Amino acid sequence: MLRWAGTGPGLQNVALEILDEVTGLSLNPQRYGMESQGNNTFKVTIPIPAGSLIKYRYILAGSPPVMEAYAADQAVRYRMAYITSAQEIQDVVVGWTDRAVGVKNAGRIIGKIVDAATRAPIPDVLVCSGGQQALSSADGYFILEGLAPGTHNLVAYPINGSHQPFQQGALIAENATTPAEFALSPSKMIQVLFLVKIPDSDPNAVVRLVGSLYGLGNMHGDLAGGISAPASRAPVMTRMPDGRYSLLTSLPAGWDLRYKYTLGDGFWNAEHRGDGKFQTRQVILPQQDVVIEDVVETWKSGGSSAPIQFSATVPANTPETDIISIQFNPYGSPGGWTEPIPMWKHRGREWRFTLYSPLGMLREVGYRYCRNDQCGAADDAATKGVKANGFPFSTSPIQQLFQDDIANWAWMKKPSQPTAVVAMNITPRDRSFWVGVELYQRDAYRPSWLTYSIEGFKNIQNIGGKQVVLSPTWTFTRETPPILQPSAGKDPLAYDTLALLQQAKANQLDGVLFPRVRANKTLSKWWAEAKRDDSWWQSWFDRYTEFLRHQAALAQQTGASAIILGDPGVAPAFPAGALSDGSLSGVPDDALDRWVNLIDQVRGLYKGEILWAVNASETPPPQEILVKVDRIYLLWSVPLSASMELDPSAMAAEAGHQLDEKALPLVQSTGKGVVLGMEYPSAQGAASGCVLAKDACVRFENLYPLHPDQPDAVINLDEQTQAYNAVLAAVNQREWITGILSRGFYVPALLVDKSASVYGKPAADVLWYWFPRLSGQPES
Repeated sequence: MLRWAGTGPGLQNVALEILDEVTGLSLNPQRYGMESQGNNTFKVTIPIPAGSLIKYRYILAGSPPVMEAYAADQAVRYRMAYITSAQEIQDVVVGWTDRAVGVKNAGRIIGKIVDAATRAPIPDVLVCSGGQQALSSADGYFILEGLAPGTHNLVAYPINGSHQPFQQGALIAENATTPAEFALSPSKMIQVLFLVKIPDSDPNAVVRLVGSLYGLGNMHGDLAGGISAPASRAPVMTRMPDGRYSLLTSLPAGWDLRYKYTLGDGFWNAEHRGDGKFQTRQVILPQQDVVIEDVVETWKSGGSSAPIQFSATVPANTPETDIISIQFNPYGSPGGWTEPIPMWKHRGREWRFTLYSPLGMLREVGYRYCRNDQCGAADDAATKGVKANGFPFSTSPIQQLFQDDIANWAWMKKPSQPTAVVAMNITPRDRSFWVGVELYQRDAYRPSWLTYSIEGFKNIQNIGGKQVVLSPTWTFTRETPPILQPSAGKDPLAYDTLALLQQAKANQLDGVLFPRVRANKTLSKWWAEAKRDDSWWQSWFDRYTEFLRHQAALAQQTGASAIILGDPGVAPAFPAGALSDGSLSGVPDDALDRWVNLIDQVRGLYKGEILWAVNASETPPPQEILVKVDRIYLLWSVPLSASMELDPSAMAAEAGHQLDEKALPLVQSTGKGVVLGMEYPSAQGAASGCVLAKDACVRFENLYPLHPDQPDAVINLDEQTQAYNAVLAAVNQREWITGILSRGFYVPALLVDKSASVYGKPAADVLWYWFPRLSGQPES
């Protein structure tokens, strides 16, 4: 039952949508019209199997439909309900996306979720109530802000099925906080063997099973084009001698599992019923091991459209370990691309993909190729960039074949000359000296990283790296009140970060966490538009404290070797903080005490080394902060030349001078060691501090993958190499420096682009020479 808490004309065409997250939330909904009960109350009765966990939302039917909203510009993603028997679910809708939304005297829920047996906190539990969602942090906490007063249904759903779902009513009082601390029962895990017979298909086709759990590909976030479960994260099935496909996996007993078989993802090339509709299967898993046998009726979606075959022959310089992906855009705009899909290796340098469905609902479609699912970054040069339209095609009753010879990959032109490394006597340091890289994650992370980062980690090890810094993010989704939370699909979940740390460890790399924040707009704009009064700042520090507690708990649980605080993205909240235009941010007078307390809280949760990041080009933070940490992480992009004409000797001398001016005083005043984090893009002007484009200096961050290309900026691999030679030579003469890292490493794909990433560039050869010698590793 729905009750609208708003005012104005009566609602028309109110409907309930039962959502299919395996296909995509907006791609296969079941809609049920609701009957008015008077007083803005609506009702519908539908049959649902006992044991089901449904995902749903309310809409005003139309073209396009109007979604319910829980705040301004914040549509409800979905609500959840756990159906154990015949029951009535009562919900309050506070607004719609086509009109102003206002919640008077709003309250909030603050809760903690623990294991019923061990009392250990449980991360990545999806909590839904009042149309809002939150994921529990590594210490089990969650917050739902801005809830309308009244009783709401609260459902807690562990995304990997580690524990059983939980449901209860939550009473929200006006302008008050409702505590919600509860324990979840661990799931009994059973072995499930899936066996499926499929129709005749391309012999090279890869069959996957995609399902509603995290381990079956569901990222529980809004990915490109409305997809929730990218193909690269769904498990691959094995072909058996009898032609069937199998998958043996461990799943939670009693769980409501939704799943389907696919030659792509949950939308493209997924199985269909004989009537052409999407086939999403449901099973309530039993309490014992089970074999599930299925038959795919068809890959086709009905209608007269014939399958379309794509064949791509890749250039000879394509890395042997790369997987070629195809991406489709059914929406007709540059922003309409869906998640990339791995193609099927044919022979030699040829990759194929046959598109079977859903052709009946398509008209004009765009397609393009990329490497390792990194479309928008590692593209076919003919369709490169985040705003590319791709190649067009239309469906037809006649089978089509598109044969494409990819002449060049974007950002793959390597220099023909060997790298010049300045050889000298190198003073080896002790075991505490860091050598490695910091990954570029903010605004670039995608769930496909877990599939394609293995080769990047191997490369870090091959150049002699010992440390790898991960930068897990949370997103500011609102300014007032400030809401900071993980945005699934854009921010790595706790399980994602754990998996990346495990990949690093498998390559003998020590993992370090450097927690960062991002926003749905530029951070400078987010800060400028925020309210920033006394109550706002209190909320901000509450939310940021929970973010750091999450990362500290995660670092402790995963055995990370260090954690770095001092994200430049939150600099306006530092003591005497300023906005990007130089005006004061209005941070509270007790900001210093708050930050010192934050460091103490992190140290209480994490027993490893703590560093503080300091931008070498800005005023360092107060001594009271720096003396509380173990070392300083100095972010280093300091100009090494006053002109575009580069003199290696002069650059090395300038690097030494700048280190003595900017780094040595920090060591002398605090007694702390300094780890240098170098960031020099491979673009002309990087070494002098200004990469020119349209007569203005480009921010280095705008040169990274997934940002629009800066065509006026000139790629210059040699300048990056010279900058590294210069700084490393200066570091060699200063034993008080306790580590050096290369910042901006783009781990899922090798790119010879303008960014600071050294993966596949000559600057990596410089590190290959220096890293083992500086860290005292035996020469190979």
